[in-house]
Amino acid sequence: MQVLTAQKGDDAQRAFTLIADVAFVDRNTAEFGCAELAGVLGRQPALRHVHAVLFGRRRVQLCFTMDAVSQAAAAGEGLHLLDAIVGGLCQPALWDLGSLRTRAADPG
Repeated sequence: MQVLTAQKGDDAQRAFTLIADVAFVDRNTAEFGCAELAGVLGRQPALRHVHAVLFGRRRVQLCFTMDAVSQAAAAGEGLHLLDAIVGGLCQPALWDLGSLRTRAADPG
């Protein structure tokens, strides 16, 4: 999976934090899915500060930072990336595209 990035001469890139929720059928599946998501996202060279956290019985919250030219570009790239990753999981998962939230990353 390749994450799109700006080419030389494009606007300056800024860091954005993306947060998304993924639901699984039960807690056991969510635990395996959480570990799988953390591993897959952690291997993406364009992503930093990757976290996958189990919430409740079936929900996993993903959080990562990526560079993009705008918040809209970060959201678009994040949607594309997460759609491909969640669709390829070994554990069946439900991902609400509307759960993706994007904000400027904290400096530092």
